[in-house]
Amino acid sequence: MKRILIVDDQKEVLNVLNKLIAHLGHEGIITDDWQHALEVIKTEPIDLVLLDIHMPGRDGFLVAKDIHSAKPSQKIAIMTGLDPETVFAKLQAEEVDFDELIYKPFNFHQIQQILHRLLSC
Repeated sequence: MKRILIVDDQKEVLNVLNKLIAHLGHEGIITDDWQHALEVIKTEPIDLVLLDIHMPGRDGFLVAKDIHSAKPSQKIAIMTGLDPETVFAKLQAEEVDFDELIYKPFNFHQIQQILHRLLSC
């Protein structure tokens, strides 16, 4: 069983992803607060972070950089509803390192493939 931190400010997204992850046999840890997410990264073993870009108080791109500062080897999948051109422009401008990009809306099959690819399970 892998531990997956889900960071999103939308409760519905948190709940859906948590259920999908549980259905696939993994443990989901959910938070709608980027500061709490950073504390979890620093104090608990996490196999993957599913991180939303639009977060109150801090841009998800910057949170991804914070996560890698705290734990350089941390795997991160960035989730967004933005169009691809905007996302790639921001990723290049911010020099954000990530492992996967997930466009919303997503489906069960996409999440399953991403988990398999990133977690080798």
